[in-house]
Amino acid sequence: MKAAGGELCARTRFWVSLRIDGELSQLECALLDAHLSRCPECREFAVGAEFTASKLRPEGAAPPAPQQEESEQKSPVFTGLSSKLRD
Repeated sequence: MKAAGGELCARTRFWVSLRIDGELSQLECALLDAHLSRCPECREFAVGAEFTASKLRPEGAAPPAPQQEESEQKSPVFTGLSSKLRD
């Protein structure tokens, strides 16, 4: 069964789930937020999913922290380059 908006909305709803679990990359988060800003159906889905997840978490437990990009975790060269670019 396809989501209301087709494949893009289906992928967005999958990404909502990944973000709730702290498993969405920064790029995917940016793409997700862009889609949610213009799609009321997916935005409603995201709000409902996040609400449900918050009710299912043990009291006082924080949502999972977003994962770092794999390249940031493994590459000291990337980390060094990234700090030089910020300067």
